[in-house]
Amino acid sequence: MSYELKIDEKSRAAGRLIGSVRKGLILAAIEAKKETGISQQDVASQLGINKSVVNRLLRGNANLTLRTIAELAWALGYEIVFSIRKKQNKKGENIFREDVRPRQIQFDPIKGAQISKRAPQATFELERVG
Repeated sequence: MSYELKIDEKSRAAGRLIGSVRKGLILAAIEAKKETGISQQDVASQLGINKSVVNRLLRGNANLTLRTIAELAWALGYEIVFSIRKKQNKKGENIFREDVRPRQIQFDPIKGAQISKRAPQATFELERVG
């Protein structure tokens, strides 16, 4: 027996953005810990919430609202940079084609170097404040 999982375009776009935002927050948390030694408990204390809530948010087991995203970024010492643009791909076209998406620079916290990647349809970045 086999099953086919069907995800409509709207759900796929939403899932990709949510995943991108969550990944950005996780990378910011890793970088902030390296630079300042901040822990999930420190973040939770700044936000007035329990450490387990911060853990669930970063692991993907809790709903991220815009307010939650902004508060987490603030507690980590980052500001949010958001951009949205008109889709450049045609219906039925794979949006991950390398020649369709413009280049974007992201920080790789593991390698500690700048890497060039193709940008998603909507971008979400965190920049260190100050």
